[in-house]
Amino acid sequence: MTHQRLFVFLVTAVVTATAAYGFWLSGSPSAERARRLDAQRLNDLQQISYGMDRYWELNRKLPSSLEEAQRMRHIFVGNITDPETRDPYAFVRQDEDTYDLCAHFSLPSSAKDQAFPSPYPIQGPRENSFWNHAADRVCFTIDVTTSTTKEKWSSLIAD
Repeated sequence: MTHQRLFVFLVTAVVTATAAYGFWLSGSPSAERARRLDAQRLNDLQQISYGMDRYWELNRKLPSSLEEAQRMRHIFVGNITDPETRDPYAFVRQDEDTYDLCAHFSLPSSAKDQAFPSPYPIQGPRENSFWNHAADRVCFTIDVTTSTTKEKWSSLIAD
């Protein structure tokens, strides 16, 4: 009987240690959910940025709202609302070619998150470090004249 108890104790200890190690590696389910939502927010903002570049390239001005850009033909703006709260991302025109794009992030960005934040790695003025963020409401100030869609796409094709 004591060998059985010892065996059960050892199996329980191994299973508990394995589960704890798994949580340590991947984080808790709530932390993983927050990380996935932040990654979606970042992807949304990057797609909006591409759309704004294209809008500016076609019109030589910025739209008055994200909805205006989203309705325009030949421009893909994608999702303009937060995946968790469903509130729209903040878009504030500063002048004819500069705007702020804001979102609320649950966690600060990390080197791991920035390794491949989008399927289209950006070269030039808005490279990956541009999208680093804190765990709070963060606004990215973007000047469409520093990196047009054409320049970004041609650098991707050249690679």
